[in-house]
Amino acid sequence: MNRLVSLKVMVLDHQGKSRAISEALSQRGCLLVGDPRLADVVLIDLDLPAHGKLQYAEACVEAGGRAFIYPHGATAGLMAIWDGLFPVSPIISGVLTSGPGHAEVARRYGYPHPVYDIGWSLCELRPRRATGRVENVLFASQHPKGNGHLSDWKLARNQDILRRLLATPAHVTVRYIDTLEANGLWIEPGVEYIQGRFEDHPAQLAQIDAADVVVSDRATFANLAIARGVTTVMFESDVIARDLDMSATTDHMELYRDYIRFPFDVSEGDIWDVMRAAAGDEDAVGEWRSRFIGEALSARRLLEVLYGDGAHVTPQLRAARLHAAAVRSAEAGNGAGAAEFLTEAIKGSVDLELLNDLAVIRWSQGRHEEAAALLRACLAVDPERVDARENLAALAA
Repeated sequence: MNRLVSLKVMVLDHQGKSRAISEALSQRGCLLVGDPRLADVVLIDLDLPAHGKLQYAEACVEAGGRAFIYPHGATAGLMAIWDGLFPVSPIISGVLTSGPGHAEVARRYGYPHPVYDIGWSLCELRPRRATGRVENVLFASQHPKGNGHLSDWKLARNQDILRRLLATPAHVTVRYIDTLEANGLWIEPGVEYIQGRFEDHPAQLAQIDAADVVVSDRATFANLAIARGVTTVMFESDVIARDLDMSATTDHMELYRDYIRFPFDVSEGDIWDVMRAAAGDEDAVGEWRSRFIGEALSARRLLEVLYGDGAHVTPQLRAARLHAAAVRSAEAGNGAGAAEFLTEAIKGSVDLELLNDLAVIRWSQGRHEEAAALLRACLAVDPERVDARENLAALAA
């Protein structure tokens, strides 16, 4: 797909979750840029104004580009947050997800933008390991927000899960973010504790791979465990609600509640029995995994989606976008920035090889001053052009 080599993309990262997507784009020849006005496409993880990234998408779209949402995290309810909980941004061209189940959830309640399955991008996929063992259990508690707040019902749920795990013969490790107190938890003799970090992706995977069973809520950590093939038991697997009010759920929850519910949930009964049943299962988890984890990231599919019909990457539109950015920079007193934008616009809209060849013709006609002017223009736009530099040197000689 050579037509995509020059695609310019701006990616706004969230906790390292866009890393594989960015790497796939770079490896396919795309240019990662830091200014949304220069980008053909901007990728953000959420279109909520309070999240702070929508403004970059808006700047790109205003300049003629397109904006897409990549996964903010991994959960079967990924698409459901726009079902009455948060507003849908009209500027979005589509949502990138892993597995066909997300598009099905969106279809069931009527999400208006396209949903594209580009494959799983958060870690290497591993086959399901149905070992039957329930010796080492890793409990990932629901973590507070960045401001340290965790709703009362989530605190109570963390406490309930830990007490139930302590009543089993398994060795329990508690993974928590922030402080134990902020998670509503405490030091218990015989329990191992790990203070985790969002950005420490290798450590998360190492902790998951070392466990027989992972017990977690429906969020990213549980889905990482499922992607790694580790036995997983969820809690709140079919709860989608605003943090402060468990009853404030989506508008059409009953249309997809059973569809997103994980087959092994602590609400099913005794947690020891649920963990043992999950440890011996392949089929039920396999079906759920095919819906919401899917296959590995497809760079080809990703590029097809971002390129679309190509209307947003035409030389004319790119040149207009860069020209507008140059004018704004000049008006702000940034002459160097304006020059950079205009140089990029000229490179993208003028074939410098044509200028070089015209200079050669003018030279052969004895019109040396015109030839030199054309060659100097080539080098002013692109100082790295070897043909223009050699021809100008020959003309000077």
